[in-house]
Amino acid sequence: MKPPFRAAATVFLLAVSAGRASAQGEDALVLPRGMVEANVQGTYSHYEGLFGSGDLGSRFATPFPASLFPSLTGNTTAIQQFFTVTQARAGGAPFTVGPADAALGTLRVGLGTDLRTAPITVRAGITRRLTVSATVPIEFRGTQVTSLRLTDATLGRNPNPTTNANNLAKIDPALAGVGQAALLPLATSPAGIEMLRRYRLLRAAGDSTLELVLPTRPLSAGGLDTLLINDQLGRLPFSSIARPYELGDVEVAARFQLLNTVRPALRPSRSGPGGVRAAVELGVRLPTGHGGDLDSLTTVTSQSGQGGVTGALLGDLFSGSRWWVSGAARYTHPVARDVVRRTYDPAAVFLPLSDSTIVGRSPGDRIEVGVTPRYRLTDEISLAGRYAFLRQGATTLDLPSGFPAAGMALAGFETTDANTAQLFGLGVSYTTLTAYGEGRAKVPLDFSLLYERAVAGGSGAPKTSRITVGGRLFYQAWGRKRVPKPDTAAVARPDSAAPPPARPAGSPTVREPAARPPAPRPTVPAPGTPPPTVPAPGTPPPGRED
Repeated sequence: MKPPFRAAATVFLLAVSAGRASAQGEDALVLPRGMVEANVQGTYSHYEGLFGSGDLGSRFATPFPASLFPSLTGNTTAIQQFFTVTQARAGGAPFTVGPADAALGTLRVGLGTDLRTAPITVRAGITRRLTVSATVPIEFRGTQVTSLRLTDATLGRNPNPTTNANNLAKIDPALAGVGQAALLPLATSPAGIEMLRRYRLLRAAGDSTLELVLPTRPLSAGGLDTLLINDQLGRLPFSSIARPYELGDVEVAARFQLLNTVRPALRPSRSGPGGVRAAVELGVRLPTGHGGDLDSLTTVTSQSGQGGVTGALLGDLFSGSRWWVSGAARYTHPVARDVVRRTYDPAAVFLPLSDSTIVGRSPGDRIEVGVTPRYRLTDEISLAGRYAFLRQGATTLDLPSGFPAAGMALAGFETTDANTAQLFGLGVSYTTLTAYGEGRAKVPLDFSLLYERAVAGGSGAPKTSRITVGGRLFYQAWGRKRVPKPDTAAVARPDSAAPPPARPAGSPTVREPAARPPAPRPTVPAPGTPPPTVPAPGTPPPGRED
């Protein structure tokens, strides 16, 4: 069964992906055997409005006529008395104070919602194709009241009751009580303009400097709250709220490598041959968070506290030059869970909320598709763009019989309708993964920063912006680290002769020196041959006679 209202926000699609993707989109990296990755991120998301529905607080627009407050009945009567008493002397058409002339205004509430997540992920390479991971997120949710004001008002607080009472008493003593009224018409309202006209016409000539002082601003939110309390009607329930940092939904997953032609395995260099890698991931989300409960008027729901199963297909394409593109498609099937819901009266937001009621909540399936192209300035520094498309299926609420009552609506921000959102982002990152794979760095790590903003969405989807900062550190915990061997292709072998360098054109011919004849090899006498006779010192050489 769906609730009988169009709520002011979606199930916040963007909160789903805030803790899942890395700061520049998911990649298809599968860790080598024995390598461990520690991944820490921080995501700050701010929700400022709704597509097709204005700002978050637009649902709380409430008119406050003076007739709502028993204490203001005499105030309206006093203003009417002024026009009745002065009608005969001032002339003109009779003026009757109607509901539009005695309105405190329409309440306008400005709200902003923040969602902060800090998922801590540890991954480990079990084999060269299998990586397992566990993610423990820490979450913070808060709603800030950015403005609280009355618009379209015709009444305001009497700025000077004593002066006004004295000035009106000079026209007619019966009007002294009008000058002491708590609220008077605004100077720019129809009743205020007519009141000033009649006063200036009827005041004594010597009293031309004595002006009737009418309010120029509507009643403040604090003044409205005081009136509600004094008349025992309730009070405005709008104040900034924050849930403390708490545990989100723990996730465990396994990633299996389908294809990898990337060398080195972590990330190739810009001048390398490039490559392709693809992986599939399956995971389980445990309902360890509490984000599904909506126990106040402005609480924002999230996917925290809703378990389920996930599946993802991830891929990377390295062009072998400066470009690298990552893509990811993720599917999540949440499971049903009981949550807390309360109701309120949209026509009287100052009334207390109803008692808490347990409701069965079954969110629809979620699909996220993201593409992240990167341009690598160097092997270490990259610039990135990101596009993400998110779709949240319809949510079913199993409401108890008679809940909510007629005319009541569910408190908090949630919708049961299917919805979509599209985001664009820009980022920058620094990494040593390439250098580590080539043996040029001792520690493999990377850091990244990404800014995203929702640019389109279905009616009721949140307009949001978010900043994600992340860092990853890798460590070879077990197994042997593969050290890349030096390239020996360009090293000449001992028995190879390199060609002489080419002589520049026009250079003089240089005669190369004649090659020396090879030295004669020593003659080895045959076996049995007597050794040669060595002449005595002073004996002349053969063939010479003295």
